[in-house]
Amino acid sequence: MQKLEINLGAIVANWQTLGANCFGAQASAVVKANAYGLGAEPVVKALYAAGCRTFFVAHPNEGATIRPFAPQATIYVLNGFAPEHFPYYLQHHLHAVLGAPHMLHAWQACVVNAPHLAGHYALHFDTGIHRLGFNWQDASTIAHMLTTPPAHVMSHLACSDDVNHPMNMQQLQRFHTVITQFPGIPTSLANSAGVLLGKDYCCDMIRPGSAIYGGHNTPNNLFQPVVKYSARILQIRDMAVGDSIGYGAAFVAQKPMKIAVLSIGYADGLPRHISLVGNAPAPLNLIVAGHKTPLVGRISMDLSAVDVSHIPQIDLDTAYWVELIGPHQSLCDFAKATGTITYEVLTRLSMRAERTFIN
Repeated sequence: MQKLEINLGAIVANWQTLGANCFGAQASAVVKANAYGLGAEPVVKALYAAGCRTFFVAHPNEGATIRPFAPQATIYVLNGFAPEHFPYYLQHHLHAVLGAPHMLHAWQACVVNAPHLAGHYALHFDTGIHRLGFNWQDASTIAHMLTTPPAHVMSHLACSDDVNHPMNMQQLQRFHTVITQFPGIPTSLANSAGVLLGKDYCCDMIRPGSAIYGGHNTPNNLFQPVVKYSARILQIRDMAVGDSIGYGAAFVAQKPMKIAVLSIGYADGLPRHISLVGNAPAPLNLIVAGHKTPLVGRISMDLSAVDVSHIPQIDLDTAYWVELIGPHQSLCDFAKATGTITYEVLTRLSMRAERTFIN
């Protein structure tokens, strides 16, 4: 069993902080992947109540899911458009994000019989990340293909988390070239890190995601932590010299040890590759009763173990839960120790966890 506490008040505060630091641009919210794994319904409800009126999702079914909780909001679907999904757009009043000629043609064909949706789309231009988007050099050609003006023109930064990376300025300059072809159309370029690059990057709208959920670190702690994640101790047992623990007998005790077995494994977001299988220092410590405790043995699907030998008088009454993310270990620290990024950590948090939402 795991406990996941999600602070909706902190999510709203982080969104408001971004809005206060974007030089008058509109602050939207990226809520794809079930609001980065934290729960689309409560997150969208909280942000909508706080005044957010533009949301971005990845897939049309995600847009359909959040529509009841943001009735008057504009909802953009980032991952392109396919005509078989047009019923979602029609029923739930979604905005398509078009980034290829075939998508534009398909959208124009679909809205012939739904003219009220004709302008419910954005144009996405690739200015250097080389994922989705029209080629930035083709902006003039795309502009002449339009039968109805778009609601929005956007691009996406590749290296915004590195403020000194030359690609940031290169993409900004390319985007400026693009938007000259679409005068008067609202624009966006900045993700969470992009907002902190300065006024030029904020355009008319910002599209933050990670920072809203406490996954973006700044030297001045601009954003509040959002999640606390802990796992239950199921059993405490003694190990003698030569005893092994876990699959493959990969960890063997070199001295008498006391082990706590936890109700969490790789199915719950604790990655298997950080298993301690030899004598090297553990890449991740968990927190038991305020003490750092190293993982030992292979992490399995539902279980893992930590060495609690150094914690005096430990028992199930005084150390029932183990902290993975919380006051003693931030989300950013957890991500760094597990060799990944906060986005991946959040989206892999267990759906089995007992979730509590606080304001």
